[in-house]
Parts: sequence; C-alpha cells; structure tokens
Amino acid sequence: MSVVLLVATAASLVIAWAAACVMLPLGRYSRFLGRIGLGSATALRAAFVLAPAVVGLLAMLVVLVPSPFSHCHCLEHGGHHPHLCVRHPWLALPLLTPAAALAAVWLAQAGWRAWAVLRDLVRSERWARRLARLPSETVGGIAVRLVDDLALGAFTLGIWTPVVAVDRALWQGLSPEERLAVLHHESAHLQRRDALTLASLRLVSTLLPWPSNGPWLRSWRAASEAACDRYAAIQVKDATCVAMALVSVERLRAQLRALKPLSPALGIAAGTDLQVRVHALLEDKPGSVPLANDLLAVGIALLGLAVLLVMLPGSSLHHFVESLLGLLVH
Repeated sequence: MSVVLLVATAASLVIAWAAACVMLPLGRYSRFLGRIGLGSATALRAAFVLAPAVVGLLAMLVVLVPSPFSHCHCLEHGGHHPHLCVRHPWLALPLLTPAAALAAVWLAQAGWRAWAVLRDLVRSERWARRLARLPSETVGGIAVRLVDDLALGAFTLGIWTPVVAVDRALWQGLSPEERLAVLHHESAHLQRRDALTLASLRLVSTLLPWPSNGPWLRSWRAASEAACDRYAAIQVKDATCVAMALVSVERLRAQLRALKPLSPALGIAAGTDLQVRVHALLEDKPGSVPLANDLLAVGIALLGLAVLLVMLPGSSLHHFVESLLGLLVH
C-alpha cells in the first residue's frame, strides 16, 4: 500500500505540474472574465488558483480508487504496463525509484516555500490576537481597533478571529462618511472570511510543483477588493462616497509619505489598483454582493467532482494513467 501511495502521489504531482503550466499563461488573460460579466466572480478566481492542486488530488483519487464497484483488473490488462493496485502493491515496484526521486525533489522545493508562508501566518495570527485585546470602537455596528503606526493602513487581520484595524492617523484624516465606507469595505472582508481564503490559496500554491499562483492570485485579490467596494457602496447607499474614500486614503498616504505597510501576509489593504477600482465603482450597476466564503464554493464543487469520478463506471481513467506511467518508465 505504501508503494502505491508513493507512486500515486508522484503521479498526481506530475499531473498538477502539467495543469499549472497550462494555468500560468492563461492567468495573463484573467481580465477576460470581466469582459464576459464574471469580473466579480471571486469564487471562480479562487478555483483557478486551486485548479492545479484540485486536478492533482482528483488524479490521485482516480489512481487509488479506480471504481468502488469493479473487480481487480491487473490480470486482465496483463504486464504491458505497471499496475497501481492496492491489492497488489508489488506490481508498482518498477515505478518506485522514479517516484521516490520525484517526491524528494518536490519536498526539497516545496518545503522551504511552505515554511515561509506558515511563518507569515503565525506572525499574522499573533498580531491579530494582540489587536483583539485592544479596546475597540463601534462605528456603524462594526467593531474597529484604532492603532498607531499602522503605516496609514486599514486591514482585516486574522484567520480564525479576524479583526478590523485602522491606522489612527488615517482615521483622523477621513470624514465620517469616508470612515464608514472604509469600515464597511473591511467588514465585507471579515464576513467573507477573505483572510482564511487568502491564507489557504497561498499555502496550497506553495505546495504545487510550479509557482502558478502569481497571476490568478492577484486576480482573486483584485476581484475580492472590487466585491468589498460594491458591498460598501450598497451599505452607505453611495458609490461616489466609497470612491472618494479610496482616493482620500491614497492622498493621505502620499502626503504623509508613509513607509511601506508592515502588514502580515494576510493583511488586506484598502487601496490597490486605485484607478480601476474607482472607475468600477462609478460605472458598475448596483447589485447584491454574496458574502459566502470562496473556499466553501470550491469545496462543494470539488466534492461533487470527486463523487462523480469515483462513481464513474469502469476504470478507463485509471488505466490511462497506468499506461502513461508505463510509457514514461520504459
């Protein structure tokens, strides 16, 4: 069983790498989603970030569970290719050496990348816990922590217990309407659990055998910011007010020459792609903004695909993977 599991893991890594190679150039055309009316589909963009890993996991499922209702096909297919069968693990021995080598290379590459992300996550959670202990103010029904020396930022911090934090100097430089717009924007991040989504996307991407997270992860960030902008516009009933708040934040940062924000990896700032976001606010038609977590939608779709593959009659996909591995070995 351990031999089959190791070979299945190596095969899924190869398939995930191939999917990542396809997704990487496609990420340059992510703006096409906006042209066809899916510019704000944050769950879809999160699915594109996770696509290589999802494809790899489904491939592993196909290899390990060819069909729950079929018998062992090893004898029927003969010895023209290696077999990945949990009932006959010794048939996968020809693939053991290349699979072990591939797994070792993957661990060497992904290990330090995952460690760097985990270190950022731990720092972020520590900072969020410290902020949660600070006294909060409630404005418009939203609890906010005003913090000194936050580099003129407004962030939603924390994975499990997210909090909204705003730099005190930034807060004092905004009008009451602009403050409310900023808070509703960050409240949308909190309700959508975007910090959890961002942490998961970054962590899964580091485990891939190819750094494919760049374009699609940036696309998800932009879409989530746009969704939160629209939510804030709906709450304050004035998209122009939200646009003015974004401009005011950037103006204050420029005037006070703030240093680069010392936010952790999960800090979601309020002012990226200012021109694009302002135009989107002023041009988009008002509509509802779903506040469901993006990972939940991707997880439901993944579960449905897994059930479909497992229940698919026959084992043609399993046999195809075995034949392909046989060609690579021989």
